[in-house]
Amino acid sequence: MNDEYDVLVAGGSLAGCATAINLGRKGFRVGVLEAHRNPDFYKRVCTHLIQPTALPTLQRLELDTAIEAAGGVKMHASFWTPVGWAHERDAGEMDRHGYILRRSVLDPVIREMATATPGVDMLLGAKVLDLHRDGNGRIDGVVTRIDGAEHTLRARLVVGADGANSRIADAAALPAKLSPNRRASYFAYFRNVPIPEGNFRVWLMPPDALGLIGSDDGVTLVSMLIDKSRVPELLEGGEDYLRRRFAELPDAPDLSQAHRVSDIVGTKDRPNMTRFRVVRPGLALVGDAALAADPLRGVGCGWALEGAEWLADAISDALAEGDPQAIDAGLKRYQRKHRRQLLPQQAMFNRNSRQAAPPPPVRKLLATVAADPYVAQRFWPVIARSASARTLLDRRVFSALRRSGGRSLDAWRIPERTPADTVDTRADVG
Repeated sequence: MNDEYDVLVAGGSLAGCATAINLGRKGFRVGVLEAHRNPDFYKRVCTHLIQPTALPTLQRLELDTAIEAAGGVKMHASFWTPVGWAHERDAGEMDRHGYILRRSVLDPVIREMATATPGVDMLLGAKVLDLHRDGNGRIDGVVTRIDGAEHTLRARLVVGADGANSRIADAAALPAKLSPNRRASYFAYFRNVPIPEGNFRVWLMPPDALGLIGSDDGVTLVSMLIDKSRVPELLEGGEDYLRRRFAELPDAPDLSQAHRVSDIVGTKDRPNMTRFRVVRPGLALVGDAALAADPLRGVGCGWALEGAEWLADAISDALAEGDPQAIDAGLKRYQRKHRRQLLPQQAMFNRNSRQAAPPPPVRKLLATVAADPYVAQRFWPVIARSASARTLLDRRVFSALRRSGGRSLDAWRIPERTPADTVDTRADVG
């Protein structure tokens, strides 16, 4: 362990390790401070989708190769709609794909990559206690406890990658705005579920969403995002409740031969969290420390990896120069890109997570994607963020939506409106 680094990263999970790999490969000395002592620890209350949006980032990190070597599989999504299934594969989106690898495998893989990167020190069992500031109040290090002894470590940049309840963000006075989510999230792993590896199937059954994720090693993640009013029934019924809900689905999967190989884990109250400011002089936040989205969207892993890349690109030249003012200017560039790329999506997620069902235009679009190949070819690249949403502003798309009429809306069973559906969400736009 050194007393001085170019960069200190608090948190050794996806965002923190990706930040360390990116900067270590650029020749910087990086210290990763991870409170857990076990190098194989992983985030249990988190699923493991890496959405197609992060594929270029994975390839640049060479993490895609490591994921496949560890048994990870390429992911393509499918959505159930009242007029049939909408399959990403049917739209020809085969090159742009996500990845599936359980966090129990993925987290140790990226941690090992970071540890093996020249210039990176992986400091396990290092608990960050506070930030350190220079005589002008600029953040220039951390106070940490390692093996019972306190140390002050200095750096030109401190990165908070320590999750949604970030100690670093609190110490830097970077406030969070919480947006309530009407759905609770629970999941478990099963074997002998008839779904191909790499397939991600979602049934939107407002106000709930149920999903299957064909994962690595022949296991399947069985996921439920259910209205909070139904949580007591789930907690009382456990696996029986889960099986009953899936048996009630249209085109239901056959779980008669499936057996559970993990606990049912989850949380009944996880609000969406947004920090509109993610930098201070000498400090930046990445991953869930900066923004935590609705679990229904499955974007957390990808956003963590992308944010780490944006930060490294924005500040590497300034770090090499060594001028604090230049570093802080780079941090502002990172914040602008983070906001531009993620805040519009987060605002939409915040609104939708309070509502029983997707808005009518979204329901109609999903159903039309299932029925019209041309709309599907326009839709899936937008979901993969390889094309702008403006590509849906097309005459043939609008014609297909008009032809679908009201059938796609009427077929969706929508519950009566509740107060949660009408909450004022204007503040979420920021």
